[in-house]
Amino acid sequence: MELRELQKIVDEFINEIGGYWEDPIILARMIEELGEIAHVLQRLKGFRPIAKEDSHINFEAELELEIGDLLFVLISLANKRNIDLEAVLIKVIEKYRQRDLPKWKRILK
Repeated sequence: MELRELQKIVDEFINEIGGYWEDPIILARMIEELGEIAHVLQRLKGFRPIAKEDSHINFEAELELEIGDLLFVLISLANKRNIDLEAVLIKVIEKYRQRDLPKWKRILK
């Protein structure tokens, strides 16, 4: 599925439930979801212990869901601001290729 299709699906869903939130609310949700990703990654990487009551949680599956939540909120912001994610991602990859690729290749060697 292409990003434009995902943006359309998110737009239809958001309009179905009453419309987009204001930018500060979207930003707060984005920060919340990013924090949840950090929470899961810290447990997966052993930086934080897994509490007994959380020992049943599949943190890999949880990571997928949290990334999905973040993607949903990011797409919501892009839609609200009329940003074509597919076009902007292509621009960003080209920017990284020109500006950062030589540095990254040195770091990864």
